[in-house]
Amino acid sequence: MIKRLFKWIKNIITAVLIVIIALVLIFSLKSSLTKEEIPELFGYSPMTVLTGSMSPAIKPGDVIVVNERDKSTIKKGDIITFKGNGSMIVTHRVIEVVKENGKLSFKTQGDANNTPDSELVTSEDVVGSLAFRLPGFGYVLGFLRTPVGIAVCAAFFIIVIFSDEVKNQPAKKENTEAADKR
Repeated sequence: MIKRLFKWIKNIITAVLIVIIALVLIFSLKSSLTKEEIPELFGYSPMTVLTGSMSPAIKPGDVIVVNERDKSTIKKGDIITFKGNGSMIVTHRVIEVVKENGKLSFKTQGDANNTPDSELVTSEDVVGSLAFRLPGFGYVLGFLRTPVGIAVCAAFFIIVIFSDEVKNQPAKKENTEAADKR
């Protein structure tokens, strides 16, 4: 019973790691091949948070996943990601929705900042809004992008593949011997 439980847990962990590594590879390849500033897949873009301007809600090292959305549905209190000055990508909370001359803009502020951002964010500069966050996962992604991280991933896959082969080897041998005796 315990052996089956451990096997089940191992299979779940392996599947989750494979999905994570596959997504990292997909986003990395898509970003490098298409030269996208912000890689996205099915309207979702993962980003690693680098600063503490949104602490404690979002901390440095967290991965946030931002989804495209109709800008007219953004309201006060929403967390949005936008292109700031100098093409820097910023994630802050909307503190006011401004409509002037038929154009939509947003006044934003980081949760940890004492003052609002100096410039309004135009709807054209909005990348999307926060869908969810993965606390601390940015550190894992950062590691996976290093040569050591790539080597660890490769070793992980080799171990998973060969551990199943080695484990199944005696069973194959027994089946072959049984067939030969007939």
